[in-house]
Parts: sequence; C-alpha cells; structure tokens
Amino acid sequence: MNIQNMQSRHALTVLVSLLLTAVMLMSALAGCANTPDENPTETVDPTDTFRADVDMDLISQKIDSMQASDYVETKERTEYVKISVKDYGDIVVRLLFDVAPYAVTNFQDLVEEGFYTNNTFHRVMKGFVIQAGSPNGDGTGSTGNEIMGEFSENGINNELSHIRGVLSMARRGNDYNSASSQFFIVHEDSTEALDGKYAAFGYVVAGMDVVDAIANVNVTTSITGEKSQPISKIVIESACFVKRDKTPVENVTTTAPVEEEEATTVAETVEETTTAVEETTTAVEETTTAWIEEESTTVA
Repeated sequence: MNIQNMQSRHALTVLVSLLLTAVMLMSALAGCANTPDENPTETVDPTDTFRADVDMDLISQKIDSMQASDYVETKERTEYVKISVKDYGDIVVRLLFDVAPYAVTNFQDLVEEGFYTNNTFHRVMKGFVIQAGSPNGDGTGSTGNEIMGEFSENGINNELSHIRGVLSMARRGNDYNSASSQFFIVHEDSTEALDGKYAAFGYVVAGMDVVDAIANVNVTTSITGEKSQPISKIVIESACFVKRDKTPVENVTTTAPVEEEEATTVAETVEETTTAVEETTTAVEETTTAWIEEESTTVA
C-alpha cells in the first residue's frame, strides 16, 4: 500500500471519529433541552426539609417591577399566572417551585382546571392581606386535596418572607396541613404575623395597584365575626398561565429553573451541531468515494 493510500485511510478514520463525537454531543445537548416533569411533586421527598435559599433583597426589587402587558397568555404550564379581576384589572404572580413545590404544583393544578374562574376575593384586610380561593366564596370549604404546609413551624425551611406583594397559602386554624385552594396576597409587610406559619410560594410581578384598589374597598362583618367581607363582590374573571415575551428572568433562588432564553440557546446549539454532523457526513462520503476510486486505480 503506498503512502497516498495510507494518508487517505487516516483522513477517513479522523472524519469518522469527528462524526461520532458530533453525534454524542448532539445527544447530550438534546437531553439538556428536555422539558421538566409536568407533575414534579412526584419527585419531592416529603421528609426532605430543604428548600432553596431565597434572595429577599432581589425579590423586593422584583415585586411589581413589570407591567401585566409584558406577559402573554399561553397554554403551557408556566411559573407565571395572570389573575384577571373584574372591574379592577390584572395581577401577575410568579410561582417559586424551589421554595414551595407542593403549594406551587397545587396552585398550577387549580389554574389548569379553571377552578379560580368566577371565584372571589372574599376576605379583604387593608394593611394585611387580600384573600381568595374559597370554594363557597365565604372562607369555608375545601377542594378535598389538602397539601403539606411548607413553613418552619411544620418542619419545612421556607425563606420567602411575607413582605408586601408575596403570595401565600391560607389554611384552616391550627391544622398545618390543611391548605387546599385559598391563597392570599400580602398588602403590607406582615413578616412577624405570618413568617414560619404560612407557606409563601410566589410574589406579584405586576398589578400591585390592583391589590391596593381591592384592599381599599368597603367591608362588613364576615361569618367569622371579622370585619373583612367586601360589601360588593370582587370577582376573579379568570386565572391563566402567561409567559414573559422573550425577556430573560433573573434567578431569585439558588436552584431556579432554566429560563426561556437559556432553553432557546440550547436549541440553537443542537441545530448548529446537527448542521455540523451533516457537513461531516458529506465529507466522509466524498473522502470514501475518493479512496475507493484511488484503490481501484492502484490495483489496476
């Protein structure tokens, strides 16, 4: 075999190696682009008390930092939910799965089911909270699916503090694991009264003016004897998933999920790698053909 043939075979070996490497890289990147489990609570260990560290300074800056118009409706299950309140406007909340996975997944399930459509804000306490999600519209009732209370008094570390604009789960009396559908939005900082006792699981990114407007309605005495029942019904017309319009989102926890822009980058990399594989394959075919022709010539 002459030197030229040996060089041709060496080139073929190198190109085949490059092809295999490119295929392996493409497979790895494709795996990174997979979507997360749609029912993540199945992977949450109830005995695991760890929750993500929370940057409260950053969250305080992010609360009410956007406009509702910055979000578009989507059929996808996302970390953002728009609550449209009749005659008041839209409130957009961001859900933090890493902080309270049970609360977030439960809330997402109810949004997906349309549970909150035509529900009401039945409890309004100016300077404290506005509350919604009661199946009976008066603070009573349950969906039948009660979840673990993710807060320190129940043995779960939850660092999301109840400052103005934070979203949290309501529960029944001293039953720490009785939250089902009722949630509240903190109107003014209430850390001393609520931290460690209730499961905060998100915050308002847009629409605190709507929260303020609701907090200022006239109220009367509720069935519990508390002066917190709005005189006029405050109706939630809908609650639906929304997403940011191609704008990166800053992580507020140490284990926040991959954002849309990062996922797009992975997809683009996979596409570029696929193109490289196709080009390498073509080069291999051309080199193989040339080698075969050269071998035939040499033998002849």
